Amino acid sequence: HNTSLKWHDFGTTLAHYWQRRVCNWFNQPVRKICRQKACKAKACCIALHPVAGPLRHIDRCPTISKSTELLQANVQRLKEYCSKLIVFPRKASAPKNGDSSPEELKMPIQLIGTLRVITEYEKKFKAFTSLHMTHGNARLFGIRVKRANKAAEAGMQDF
Repeated sequence: HNTSLKWHDFGTTLAHYWQRRVCNWFNQPVRKICRQKACKAKACCIALHPVAGPLRHIDRCPTISKSTELLQANVQRLKEYCSKLIVFPRKASAPKNGDSSPEELKMPIQLIGTLRVITEYEKKFKAFTSLHMTHGNARLFGIRVKRANKAAEAGMQDF
């Protein structure tokens, strides 16, 4: 603690037993290295090793023909995707380059139908409260069953 020591304390106990009160840990870095080495040695003994030696990655340099084939396949895929895509302009009065043509903009059909009416039960339903109560009921289910069994046993003993 932060209290001052009196001179008579040094003369009696502290001077004689100071080595009992001191605890040094100068071997901390060395112990750390020893623990790491032991952990690695244990892992080497336990772990499975490949039979044919250490595993190495295989470099497969792509040839020009393969890369051009892959590039053409990717271009074809993107063209097919863009043909199915309809891009609406942000401003109908000023379409920009890349937007769909006016004929394509007339193609999609808006789904028209009756809308579902929201019932009174759905308006009054409170999702958070119901989830909170369900969670609480599930958590306390075992305790409530235990209490009911005790009450049933107490009721049987009264008869």
